[in-house]
Amino acid sequence: MRKILKSLVLIGILVVMASHATLSAFTTEGKVMGNYFSTGHTDLSLFKDMTLPPTAENLARSVPGFNFNDITPFWQKQVGLKVINTGSLPLQTVFAAFSELQTMTPDLKDIVNVKVIRWLDNGDGVIQSQELASETESKTLSSWQATPFTLGVLPPQYVAAYVLEFEVGDLDNSYQGSTAALDFIFDAVAAN
Repeated sequence: MRKILKSLVLIGILVVMASHATLSAFTTEGKVMGNYFSTGHTDLSLFKDMTLPPTAENLARSVPGFNFNDITPFWQKQVGLKVINTGSLPLQTVFAAFSELQTMTPDLKDIVNVKVIRWLDNGDGVIQSQELASETESKTLSSWQATPFTLGVLPPQYVAAYVLEFEVGDLDNSYQGSTAALDFIFDAVAAN
């Protein structure tokens, strides 16, 4: 009985070895060599001069702010801004306001309203009423600080132009000599 069991085990081992030898004779392989992985990059630049194209000399990470002096009752002002996604990834953008200055009472930021208007600039950098498209809701500068404007996705190499429209209603004497200072910040993250 032991001899039969040993014989069966030996035959089994030989069958397995023979099948592997046959399998080995009929296999092949292919290789995918030199795989390379890289991440995209995000980069958002502002135009220094909106009448010029987006060249390296005309783009910057920050530009000087605007001075709005001698604001009177029912004052209104429009200013334009252009940004470009110079990165390789689409960017989800928001537009925020930030201030490090201490709040004064009465606070001018509570009565100056702003809205962002999509600007379909014809390339001359001059704001014209027929170039104004969709707009956001109007917010005070204070509420803009608390809740940024969502501007949407900028594809790579896409230029987006915006008009900021500022206005105030009636001003009483308590606002004479008031000031406010804010930084306007385009903030962007890679869009999925």
